Amino acid sequence: MALNGIDISHYQSGIDLTRVHSDFVIQKATQGTNYVDPTCDKHYQIAKGAGILRGVYHFANGLDANAEADFFLKNVKGYVGDAILILDWEASAVNKGASWVEAFCKRVISEAGVKPWIYGSLSPLQAHGIPALAAKLDCGLWVAKYGSNPVQGYSKPAAPIPCTCLQFTSMGSLPNWSGRLDLNVFYGDAVAWKAYASTGMATVPSPSVNNPYAGYKLGALLKTDKDKKGNIIVGSTGQAVVMLQNALKWRGYDIGSSGADGKYGKDTANAVGRLQTFAGIKSDKIVGEDTCKALGWIWLGK
Repeated sequence: MALNGIDISHYQSGIDLTRVHSDFVIQKATQGTNYVDPTCDKHYQIAKGAGILRGVYHFANGLDANAEADFFLKNVKGYVGDAILILDWEASAVNKGASWVEAFCKRVISEAGVKPWIYGSLSPLQAHGIPALAAKLDCGLWVAKYGSNPVQGYSKPAAPIPCTCLQFTSMGSLPNWSGRLDLNVFYGDAVAWKAYASTGMATVPSPSVNNPYAGYKLGALLKTDKDKKGNIIVGSTGQAVVMLQNALKWRGYDIGSSGADGKYGKDTANAVGRLQTFAGIKSDKIVGEDTCKALGWIWLGK
């Protein structure tokens, strides 16, 4: 099950949400520590009256994370429990890195009792380790990835990495609105949406969801098997390592500048260690039976 929806702000001030179809609407609420979007409550109340699922976002300016979170919560307190709360992390705020995102989200969690989504473009999200951070905090991840970005309507494309929601175009074209819209797909149903809104509960996609690297059988394609047990360890090479590196990259882990080179070195091992930590298994950087399960692979052993 998946839902389609739009995200809007004052730039879409004339939109009639009762005539432009969407399963959900995500509205800009605040920015920095002193800006409130003037269309926020109007759009919100119209969407609510029309029975459309709702989310509200804060556009980060990269100032003090706690101050921005407090300003956001002060202005959306009437929506908490009814709408999904979201951090929009882009532009200059990206320079503040993952620690800023973590501080903002922890403040929202502690003050509002809900877990916000984290929004951003795929490349900076991966570069700063935000997918892993979202998993650590149990927050939803909303990824922007457009591709060639032609004019288009709703669809339900596969996610480029495991995520809760995908913004797949900024060139959306829908009946009863003459301008272009951001279009999104939420990988869940209305019940899941309301769960995020009411509790912030994240449901991290299983390794097999839209995953081209799931189901791989480890053991047959190792060029070197240094531990003689069918595991991947530092020094292993070959196609199995390439598959591992691509699987890690797909899940949002940084594998270093060499990319999927088929050599299990320090960068790939560190990525495996982070995966193991977030999967709750021993962080030994050895890809064996437990790590295969975390990847959605089948471990053959020897």
